[in-house]
Amino acid sequence: MSQPPTRIERGNDNSNSNTQNSNSEPRSDQEPARTEEPSTVRSEPSPRTANVQPRSRSNVAVNTAVTSSVEQSPKIDAPITNEVLIIGGIIAILAVAGAASLIVRKYRTTKQLALQTARRSLDNVRSVQQRLREISFNSDDFGNIHGIGVGSYGRNEGHFVQVFVEDASKPIKDDLPIGVLPKTFRDDPIELIQMPRAYVFANTQACGKAHEEATNKRLSAGSSIGNAHQGHTGGTIGFFCEPADQATPTGAQKPIYVLSNEHVLAKMRGKKEERPTCVVQPGKNIISSELVANLSKTGEIDFKSSEKQPNRVDAAIAKLNATIGYSTTIKGEWEVDGHLDRESIVHGMPCKKYGSTSFETRGYVYSRHVAIWVSYLDNGKKAFFDEQILILPNSDETKFGEPGDSGSLVLNDQNKAIGLLFAGSEGAAKIDTGEIPDVPPNLSKVIKNYGLANCISDVLSKLNVKLVED
Repeated sequence: MSQPPTRIERGNDNSNSNTQNSNSEPRSDQEPARTEEPSTVRSEPSPRTANVQPRSRSNVAVNTAVTSSVEQSPKIDAPITNEVLIIGGIIAILAVAGAASLIVRKYRTTKQLALQTARRSLDNVRSVQQRLREISFNSDDFGNIHGIGVGSYGRNEGHFVQVFVEDASKPIKDDLPIGVLPKTFRDDPIELIQMPRAYVFANTQACGKAHEEATNKRLSAGSSIGNAHQGHTGGTIGFFCEPADQATPTGAQKPIYVLSNEHVLAKMRGKKEERPTCVVQPGKNIISSELVANLSKTGEIDFKSSEKQPNRVDAAIAKLNATIGYSTTIKGEWEVDGHLDRESIVHGMPCKKYGSTSFETRGYVYSRHVAIWVSYLDNGKKAFFDEQILILPNSDETKFGEPGDSGSLVLNDQNKAIGLLFAGSEGAAKIDTGEIPDVPPNLSKVIKNYGLANCISDVLSKLNVKLVED
């Protein structure tokens, strides 16, 4: 009778492997013993122990370590998984940041290209405008064309030349038909616009509200003002100024100036050196007017001006009397917040003004860099200006300015000064397109009730002043 296989016992590291009983045979009702991989210790098994490999202590230790490693793997893998997630998150963030940076760089590049294109477009159009100026305004007899400006299709979307004619049914000049004006010149578009000629906004009426403010010894922008010897005309206080580069001595009172147009504060007739300096408020030579300032400096309008020697400003300042106070707000609510230079004024910019005749009006910039002839009714002369701003009212039924509004400060929606109103048109052109027998192919618009303003940066530079609190 055979004996059951002997159980393998663990031994010491220096002991030999235990073996089964050499005389035992496997039982028929029991599975044969599993064959193990040979031990690293090389030994010759006996025939009776061929199917049972001894397990050394080192093998058991290795298996135990592997089993323990497998059992403990979740604890070991957890920190690794977190690190992988963190690294993956960092990689994702870097990828998003890289993509965003690429988009920003592409946007900036596109914007720069758009600005460069717009700049080239403006430069090209300005050169075309200059050439048309030389052709159209080479003499006092400038014919039907009385202004040339620069329009825009939108911000950074290209520019075009605007040619302003008084009557689109008449020739440009002499027998030169208006139809010869091309739609393009050097590939730059030209638009023909019919509008009435410009004249200064001098007033023949006083403003009761303005007189009340003067009586209270305090002036505000928008009030009526004028030269005591100017006759029957008057205008509007634009704002108040102070010297741009003059330091006020300690304890001394800082000089304050009233800002308005030259044709408002100065007498336009007679020799300049003999002009009276008395500035009164309201701006009409009536008994109730009060002396509030004295003329200090003018922009010196040149009535012999031409296309080659244009005027830029119709502006003047008068030193405010020490007994007269002033307000730094317009209309009691518009706090002037500095000013914009000429290049920052864009086509379509919303704007507003407050004048002594029409009070508050609103509009938008329709044309820039305008070269135009302006008539002065007081002396019967005309003067040529360039770099002017042409402003249209928001509605065709309203007017941006009227006689007496000359000198009003023009602001944008952010209350930054952009111009000094001095001229415009009160009504429409002589005819409208319905009365033109042969409408020119490039007649794009008929406008009326527009205003003309000097760029405020040119005004301040010419007079060497700055806006109070500017």
